[in-house]
Amino acid sequence: MMEGQSSASPLREWATKITSHWWFRMVFAPWLVSRVALSIVGAFALYMIPPGTFSYTWEINGSGQIDVVEKGTWPQPKRWLVNSWARWDSWWYYTIAQSGYGHRQPGAADGETNLNFFPVYPLLIHSVKLLGDPPTVRYFEMGMLISNAALLGLLTLLVKLVRLDWDEATARGAVLALLVFPSTLYLSAVYVESLFLLIILSAFYAARKGRWWLVGLLAALATATRPPGVILAPALVVEYLAQRNWRWRAIRPDFLWLALAPLGIAVVFAYQHHVLPHGDITSGYQTHKRFLTWPWVSIAPFFNGTYGALRWENSRLDLVFTLFFLALSFLAFRLRASYGFFVLASVVFVMCTASLSGMPRFGLTFFPIFILLGLAMRRDWFERAWLCSCSMLAAFFMALFASWHFYM
Repeated sequence: MMEGQSSASPLREWATKITSHWWFRMVFAPWLVSRVALSIVGAFALYMIPPGTFSYTWEINGSGQIDVVEKGTWPQPKRWLVNSWARWDSWWYYTIAQSGYGHRQPGAADGETNLNFFPVYPLLIHSVKLLGDPPTVRYFEMGMLISNAALLGLLTLLVKLVRLDWDEATARGAVLALLVFPSTLYLSAVYVESLFLLIILSAFYAARKGRWWLVGLLAALATATRPPGVILAPALVVEYLAQRNWRWRAIRPDFLWLALAPLGIAVVFAYQHHVLPHGDITSGYQTHKRFLTWPWVSIAPFFNGTYGALRWENSRLDLVFTLFFLALSFLAFRLRASYGFFVLASVVFVMCTASLSGMPRFGLTFFPIFILLGLAMRRDWFERAWLCSCSMLAAFFMALFASWHFYM
């Protein structure tokens, strides 16, 4: 009996040491619980909610290939996990990873291609080809793996970044606020948001540590990952100047590393121009109904009545999230000037693309918002109210996402 106890004791001590470590408590456990819960909701939606009737819906069948779903039919998916998390824009990332730029989605509008989607994330998915000639499902599974690995990485960096200025309770609150945010599902889906946020947080953390050569490289990587990556470099300029008390004479040669930022997007455009005619590139961007314009153009539909409650373009939900992010962007200036600038510029950037569509999803990368929420969640009543209300909304949006009824 004593021998059994002595053999079990080291194992118990090891388990206690692991579960008491800050990373397990503040990152891994909340990630695991939230992702398992959303996966269960997604599986329930697949089998209990009839699919939406949009012009293009598809499922990954039992053999690992894609079947286009005809309107009015209700297939019973064989691969519930990947079909819960691979929806909507996941197709575009798959086509780039599988065979490059210039492809259309089944049933998509004429001329609508995958050119709007930048290459860093699909290039990582493309690494699945190292295993040979994989079936289609392996691309989506790789996308899920990359998204969740990036999510664990960004949560770790978020904790470290918050702890530079605030206590552990604030860091814990920021993590929980992000993991239960209504649009949090996109951080684990076959979407680029988690990778993009990982790059953003890495750049800000490196800036706080004074590693400006790394900041420049990460800023370039951000512009090759998503178009809003162009906002990161100006925000980091603000951070650089703030660290030097806004004294121009304190600028050193390491400031020049930030000039690398445009390199990423320049390489993307150069490559796209090389593989496709210029006309195809222009039409490919325009058919996604995104183009640079004045910010009030995206607000106009809410004054002329061309909006809806829950639809994929010009919904009142997009307007509500836009106003929410705008309001908190001014509070973010109280955290750090660079944080406030980053949020405000990011919101305005989306407003300047002629549509507010996707704002709840894009807002996942506005990390200072979640620091503010983490500070607020030090009050028990706010933490309970936020976790309860947002968890229900996150489950609701997951069900709609998995069943082809709605995306952000």
